[in-house]
Amino acid sequence: MSVEASTNEIIPPDMDLTVPRANADPWPKLKAIQDADPVFWSDHQRAWFVSRHEDVRAGMMDRRLSADRVTFLFGALPDELKKKYEPILFYFPQWVVLMDAPEHTRVRKLLLQGFTKPIIDGLGDFTQGVVDELLDEVEAKGTVEYVTEYAFKLPAYVIMHMLGVPRNMFDEFKVWSLDMARLIGAPVPSLELMDKALDALNDMNVAFRQLIAERRAEPQDDMLTALVHATDADDKLSEDELLASCQVLMLAGHETTINMLGNGLLELIRDRERWEQLRDHPEIAPAAIEELLRLNNVVGSLVREVLEDFEWHGKQLKKGDVVYLMNYAANRDPRVYDDPDTLDFERKNKFPLSFGPGIHFCLGNQLARMELEKSFVAIVNRFEKVEILDDKLDWNNSIVLRGLNSFNVKFIPRSGRQSRDAAE
Repeated sequence: MSVEASTNEIIPPDMDLTVPRANADPWPKLKAIQDADPVFWSDHQRAWFVSRHEDVRAGMMDRRLSADRVTFLFGALPDELKKKYEPILFYFPQWVVLMDAPEHTRVRKLLLQGFTKPIIDGLGDFTQGVVDELLDEVEAKGTVEYVTEYAFKLPAYVIMHMLGVPRNMFDEFKVWSLDMARLIGAPVPSLELMDKALDALNDMNVAFRQLIAERRAEPQDDMLTALVHATDADDKLSEDELLASCQVLMLAGHETTINMLGNGLLELIRDRERWEQLRDHPEIAPAAIEELLRLNNVVGSLVREVLEDFEWHGKQLKKGDVVYLMNYAANRDPRVYDDPDTLDFERKNKFPLSFGPGIHFCLGNQLARMELEKSFVAIVNRFEKVEILDDKLDWNNSIVLRGLNSFNVKFIPRSGRQSRDAAE
């Protein structure tokens, strides 16, 4: 029996990995794909799925696979729609996460000047202050929709602070972020999603043009100033590159962390022993975050386009084919991890692909880790437990960023603990 035939007996060719029920419990299907066919063709998605750790890692570094999603997402648009959505088609290719070398190398080198250790370390006190502020509000309410009340607000307030966006623009920021994320995460972008993303993009550009002008005139000690004045020899970011960078930093630095905060809390709630271990030994927080990211990774897959014909595990990939490098499957590959479905803060073989590797290794990985560490250490210390109130979890349908749309929970404070307000 051929590999293709055996695979189709296990995984139906019309299987849809982009519906909410697929994100609710993707692991059985992902493991079946891993075991049966390392490079699996989906008739439904019209794409290749790569799921084993070794192959996903190799794919992330393979120059024959392009990160530029603009062509295959929007290339088939008729000319009149290409004109209408010209800002999207102009700015998206300038997002560093959608670039290939050598242009990616040039832009990333300049962007790194906004992610220096002093800049990230300087955000520690601000981030802790936001964590405390939001958890005070959560504790006062008791029962909350966690995604809205905490997971969305924390990274939003931090990235807004970094980019100089005043907090009174939070409502606009929320609309921009959600509308852009829905387009990027959609398996097939609809005109409705494109219309909303276009409005968000235009509104963002108005706001960021003003902020960039202010930083040129009066530099501040923040990331936006660092990006505005970033230079490499005689090179610097153009005005449009600055706008594109603000767009992608707002989205990538916010949307992914929302899902990390939701998925991570869910795993801590499910594993009482790990909750208590982190509470009693906060020094293990870095290892705990790494393991939480491995077990319930928010980056479901990285989307790539084949640049030239080549063979992979006996399959003929053609130029223009779409490939999904499935991070969340790779992070539970039993070929790499012992007992991969178990949350183990003392795990020795730590090679998760949560933030990379390769040239697209996440620029903001240290910031995301800091936000997660401060959040989960504070939560397990302030609260005895968190109870899930939803009968059924509300997962999104994104094959790119896997997370909860909403998460209704009850925060129960530790006995004998005074609230901050009462203590003061």
